[in-house]
Amino acid sequence: MARKCLYCGCTYSDHFSLCPNCGGGLTAENYHKETEEEEKVGIMEIMSDKLRELLEDKRVLVVLVAVALFLSGASVSKRIARHKDSAPIPQEQNDVTTPVAVGDAQAEPAVEQGNAIVTQPAEPVSASVPTDRNYELGMAYLEHGDYEKAIRTLNQVPSSSKEYADAQIALLSASDLYRSQALQKAEEYNSSGDYAASIKLLRTAEELTGFSAEVVMQREAAEEQYFNLVVDQCKEAYRADGAEKAATIANGALTVLKEDARLLKLKQLFESVTTVSAQQVSHNYSTYAISTDDYAVDSYGNEHSGELLHFSTYPSGASGSVEYTPYEKFNTFSAKIFVGKMYEQQRSQLQFYCDGKLVYDTGMVDRQYRGETINIDITGVYSFRIVSDGYWTSALGSYDPNIWLENPTFSTGITEADIDAAIQ
Repeated sequence: MARKCLYCGCTYSDHFSLCPNCGGGLTAENYHKETEEEEKVGIMEIMSDKLRELLEDKRVLVVLVAVALFLSGASVSKRIARHKDSAPIPQEQNDVTTPVAVGDAQAEPAVEQGNAIVTQPAEPVSASVPTDRNYELGMAYLEHGDYEKAIRTLNQVPSSSKEYADAQIALLSASDLYRSQALQKAEEYNSSGDYAASIKLLRTAEELTGFSAEVVMQREAAEEQYFNLVVDQCKEAYRADGAEKAATIANGALTVLKEDARLLKLKQLFESVTTVSAQQVSHNYSTYAISTDDYAVDSYGNEHSGELLHFSTYPSGASGSVEYTPYEKFNTFSAKIFVGKMYEQQRSQLQFYCDGKLVYDTGMVDRQYRGETINIDITGVYSFRIVSDGYWTSALGSYDPNIWLENPTFSTGITEADIDAAIQ
């Protein structure tokens, strides 16, 4: 078969690799074949240049990154769901070679053997480390605004985790948000008088987020306000119900103000009080206008039981009294006063004397009197006397003006001055 030289135009046999006339080796057949290959190479170079220009354009790069993040991102609900799922199932081994992504492993260089190109096999790629579940769950709590759970969960991410650094950054953010939220909520508790809730919340904030001067100052202010409130409650309870009730209140407050020395001394002060019934203390009754009983009904129909001391003005105009000598034994006399059945026109009263000096007077009370609790300081008193008085007419019927003392007691009591001294 003849060939035609492109240089000199002569025709020669295909047994020659070069033109015998001019020595040229490019034939028409090879020319077209090599030209097509050059065109293909040219097209690939053009496409490569265009792709490089696109990658150098930052706007296009941002769009590509955003799309990649969107496709690879997981929602909060998916994170929580993955946390609740069981452990991941190991991948099954098979004979199919898994494609290696660019950047996952360094490919071995190709080796040319003769006319064939042989690519050396790449090293096996190890499986990627799974995301720490505490990190995923902690981030989910953070995004949902549950900062306390976020802090507690992110703190469980071990230092060996690849997400440890990110977890520490998220932990700082959650701590700041929780601290700010706690301060605001504690202020609301203080405004409503719920100091116990404020103290508890601020202590939790200190535990979770570490030292904060602002949190400490607000907690200490709430503790002082709560302490003053408890002291007032104890004083009121002691006046109305006695030392046992006051000690119970102080003991309950110690669960909030733990190891508070002043509150502990106050509790011990109330517990040191010794109380005995008035009937156990030596006394002198005058006439029959005084009696004891264990059951009575007041003017409102309420039943009273226990140790009762009855003062009556029967017969008409008669008064009765009882005298005690508590000197150097007791400090306080306590009782609850109420009136029994009386007609509308009837009146009665009780007066209390310490060594002949009037220290308390109920005044003339009628059947509408609802009663009151008294605590009288009798420290150093030699003669403690209770006198009843009243008025009525026999035409009214069998009811006589009567007044009662419910559970009258003497105690080695304390005064408000003792309470104030204990909390200094």
